[in-house]
Amino acid sequence: ILPAAPSARGARLLVVAVDGLSWNVAEPMIRAGRLPHVAGLLDRGCGLSLHARGSFLTPVVWTTFATGRSPEEHGVEDFTWTYVRGLSRPYATLRVPPFVGVHGIELIGERLGLVRIVSLNATHRRAPAIWEIVSAAGLDASVIGYPITWPAEPLAHVHTVSDQAFVTGLSRRTWPDSLLSASDEAIRRARAARGGPFDPERPVRTSVEEDAARTALTCDVLRRGDRDLVMVYLNLPDAAGHLYWGFHAPGDLVSPPPARERALRGDLLEQAYALIDRHVGELLDAAGAGTSVVLLSDHGMRAQPRLRWVGYHRLRDGGHTSGPPGLWIASGPGFGRTGRFEGGADGLDVLPTLLAFLNLPLARDLRGTARLDLFAPDHPARLVPPAWVASFGSRPAPATAPESGEADRELRARLKSLGYIN
Repeated sequence: ILPAAPSARGARLLVVAVDGLSWNVAEPMIRAGRLPHVAGLLDRGCGLSLHARGSFLTPVVWTTFATGRSPEEHGVEDFTWTYVRGLSRPYATLRVPPFVGVHGIELIGERLGLVRIVSLNATHRRAPAIWEIVSAAGLDASVIGYPITWPAEPLAHVHTVSDQAFVTGLSRRTWPDSLLSASDEAIRRARAARGGPFDPERPVRTSVEEDAARTALTCDVLRRGDRDLVMVYLNLPDAAGHLYWGFHAPGDLVSPPPARERALRGDLLEQAYALIDRHVGELLDAAGAGTSVVLLSDHGMRAQPRLRWVGYHRLRDGGHTSGPPGLWIASGPGFGRTGRFEGGADGLDVLPTLLAFLNLPLARDLRGTARLDLFAPDHPARLVPPAWVASFGSRPAPATAPESGEADRELRARLKSLGYIN
């Protein structure tokens, strides 16, 4: 990888990765003035629909964005792989629909020692991610909570608070290890602040707590001002979309929530979006006006009822299979300003665009396109075409990750609560 252009040191970039942030929810809230910080980003920049490649699952799509590679190329194709004794290769667990009961059979097989279910992690990723490319170019990055970053990798120019940083008992939750105490304190404070409308459902409450902790950690990084690239992942819109879509759009369901429950909890999805908007505001305040910002979501949401028998079942009535696209807002110094949300982009375009914005070389074997049309006319990449290298290469074969039993159990509980497995 070639070194960064001299101007790259002035290209300070914040990437806010928001899972499940859906334009069909955000747009009317923006019109109503309920998402002032997201609206301000769009007003100072431009927006696109963002289309994922091959999957709508969180670890798959975010790894595609980070590597510029398809799931088949980067190797992260699911939350978990299932190994069955006698089969030469594992299969992606969630490719089998939950309603056929196979997930229950898998768990029985696991207890009998016939099946092994393995959570995917950073050791399974076969393609270098943007923070590795940035580090090799000599730029400094911080990555907070981004999916498939555990175990945290020891990179010279990268500080990582991994996606499993808040699971006690795991090793290599952060890099360097000195970040662990700050990470533990941030989640302790967030959990101590429990209370509010999201407490009844654990997956949503967990997202609220972890998003608050990740926002606080990221704000600390941004205030120091010593990073060229800062990336933070927030999850609440996805969890809330799965559990609360029936309150948001009861007319979309064959069997909507009872009227009494809608009266008590009817705007929970909108409250979740408003909370994310407040986090965006905190991040912008900490970053300062000179920081450029990219806000991404991996997919939108829609009604996707999974009814238990024929009655209403409150959980899991929203989903993203065959749903609307995600969104991409680029705002601040170095980006153009249209104030509109129009046009579309491929998920493979994210990595080359971010690299071009940072004045880093592009790889000829990437299939995505650097969206230079998002940049301001005076951005260096618009004036002088980016340099090229043949390839960013591949990562070594999967290493053995540390023991992760507690993280595996938490992941399965979350997948079950959100309706992915039965």
